[in-house]
Amino acid sequence: MNTSQLPKFHSLTLLTLIFLSACKTPAYTKVAELGKADAIKPEVQYFIADKFDAQNLNCVAVGKVRKNHNSDDFVGLDQRLLVRRSLFGVLSAKNYEDIELSRVDHVLSKSGGTTTAEILKKLDCDAMLSAEILGFENKYYVAYSITSVELKTELTDKDGDILWSARHRASSHEGAIPLSPFSIISGTLIAATNRQDEVAFQMIDAASRRILKTLPDRKEIDVANEIISELPGVDGLKVSSASNEAANSNLSAETLLAKGAYEEALLEAKANIATNSDDAHAYYVAARASLMSGRYDESIDLNLNAIAKGFKAAEAYSSLGIAYLKTDNLRLASAAIEKATQLKPKSAYLRYNLGVVREADQKLSAASEAYFDAGIISLEQNDLDRLYRSFSSLKKLGAQNNDAQKRCLQLGALISKRAGN
Repeated sequence: MNTSQLPKFHSLTLLTLIFLSACKTPAYTKVAELGKADAIKPEVQYFIADKFDAQNLNCVAVGKVRKNHNSDDFVGLDQRLLVRRSLFGVLSAKNYEDIELSRVDHVLSKSGGTTTAEILKKLDCDAMLSAEILGFENKYYVAYSITSVELKTELTDKDGDILWSARHRASSHEGAIPLSPFSIISGTLIAATNRQDEVAFQMIDAASRRILKTLPDRKEIDVANEIISELPGVDGLKVSSASNEAANSNLSAETLLAKGAYEEALLEAKANIATNSDDAHAYYVAARASLMSGRYDESIDLNLNAIAKGFKAAEAYSSLGIAYLKTDNLRLASAAIEKATQLKPKSAYLRYNLGVVREADQKLSAASEAYFDAGIISLEQNDLDRLYRSFSSLKKLGAQNNDAQKRCLQLGALISKRAGN
């Protein structure tokens, strides 16, 4: 062979290998130690420690994602944020209790050099999921380009032991990898500005889904953990207070709450109450902060005070209903959240929580309708987090209810149509 033909020969050989491996599903290989990902053959390597016990592992928090590569490709994308949100979204379908990312960020920002065990104690959680982005690139071969994303993840417990780890490189040479409805948490529906970015999102989605497929599901589901208790958007929550000054004084407490600083928000809201005992909004913010801190009885009392003093917004009844659900008072939880949805029928957040309460009450068909409605509203409003949650809940409920299964398929079809698949 003429040496001048070598570059072309090598390119054609590579392309042949690429097309031969196209459309193959990855091999899942359990290993004692993770190795380097194969650049051509799709493989998911994973390790599970002997002490791993999915049934006694209740809570998993998604911690830091580190960028550990030197590629200049896709510099306009916030790779760490996208990967973290994708992992968080897929993890929520594994039946573990999760911790809102804002709360994890707040605790991490204050942790300094503290250990994982101390951070997990502050989060009241069992294990921390961390990740490394080992590759995020786009390579050109003659008239063909390959986009690939390589991730490595680890699950660490309170003892500092690695319970599970996995590594995988998702590459576009595998052929078309359609965006599943589970990819929407990463913002794929609205974030892609060009075809190249869209393929990158597909690889993030594929890598996250395939890696977390190797993490054992928690079989026992606590429906109360499925309820969304994070603070909804601040806009529209303020009501008439004793004065405009009183309403404005709560702004810092709300900001702290939105950032996951629940204890500080509670102190600030209580200080506002001490200054003006008729400030209904301050009672609501204190109630929400108590709820997020796990002080459910206190949250109930503060919510009832907020409502009695004039804060009769849907969010107050929702917060009250969540607290009742967490204290196993299903009848009052249902009544409060039904009231919330009546006050704000086009809220995906409230519709979703209505589904959770109905599911807890074993009204599965009614729950599937509420989840479906939440999904439709989320799709209309580009509310990706709620959309993901709604679809995920329908999928899980569909395993035991035909109506939920039908609604899951309908919502999935609408999502796929929206994503252009």
